[in-house]
Amino acid sequence: MEITELRIKNLVYFPGWNRDGTGKIWGVRDIFWDDFRVGLSDGCIQTMTRIDQVNPIHLTSEWLLRLGFRIPAETLDNPKKDNITVVPQGNHNFVWLHTGRLGRDLIEIDVQYVHQLQNLYFALSGKELEVKA
Repeated sequence: MEITELRIKNLVYFPGWNRDGTGKIWGVRDIFWDDFRVGLSDGCIQTMTRIDQVNPIHLTSEWLLRLGFRIPAETLDNPKKDNITVVPQGNHNFVWLHTGRLGRDLIEIDVQYVHQLQNLYFALSGKELEVKA
């Protein structure tokens, strides 16, 4: 993951953060381009680290649900939020923007990580993807 891929509020994984060696999910709160560091926050604790110490979070169906995407019960279709649908295909997740017309693939972009979906969703909708508790 490159520092240029990140925006404030992106979620990243910091492996080995906890005393027991497990990792922790953090939100980016600051980006320091000159020395390749990111400021992180979990809502209570704040820390700073080099970009090479954090990892992207793989986009999974669990993460889609946590980010507010829902599978329409009547169709058992792909996860959708607003006018954006994520279509899992093997190791890929294709994002489609519904235009409100007959066509629905105005764009089709492969995203593999949570921060990529956060950035794309914001670019398309102007809204942040928030994690649901």
